[in-house]
Amino acid sequence: MTDPSLHEQFMRLHGESNEEAEEAASMLGHAAEASGDQVIAVSACLLGEKTRYDGRDAHVPDIVDPLLRRRHMRVIPLCPEILGGMGCPRDPVRFVVGDGEALLRGEPARIEDGLGRNWTAPIVLGAKRAERLADLARASLALLKERSPSCGSRSIHGPRGVVPGRGALAARFMHRNLPVASETDTSPLRFSPFCTKL
Repeated sequence: MTDPSLHEQFMRLHGESNEEAEEAASMLGHAAEASGDQVIAVSACLLGEKTRYDGRDAHVPDIVDPLLRRRHMRVIPLCPEILGGMGCPRDPVRFVVGDGEALLRGEPARIEDGLGRNWTAPIVLGAKRAERLADLARASLALLKERSPSCGSRSIHGPRGVVPGRGALAARFMHRNLPVASETDTSPLRFSPFCTKL
């Protein structure tokens, strides 16, 4: 990761103990509130954490480094797939029916790997856990990995390649009107007007 302290935080948030993870998120939220800082939830792979299905990261310094330098901004690194127990490396998965919005509405939705194994439940679990940690940390913004089955905000991997849709976590954030941007946005923070203290 760009910042060793963020890696330590990532480890606490994604360890075996849910209680420890929630305590770490709550501490972040309380500290941010006390200092008047905003908290942004960021896909851990974008910060340089090796959480992608292939064991690599998706670090984008041009996007995240300016973010980390912002005054009055704190980061909570999250990976829904790890939080859902999917491990790393892992088989890549995709939506074969529906998307994250469909999951939220209780409509037909299914996530599979290349062998047809069903990964819907772990994706949903990870999204719920990530949402809970972001909530405890008082996150008011999110920067998420585009095309991810969890984090895609405008596009996801579908049965025949990349298709319009939202991932399971992105749908939950956007349902709560939490501003969400991705690393593909032309501006590092499409939601910069929402950042009241830069």
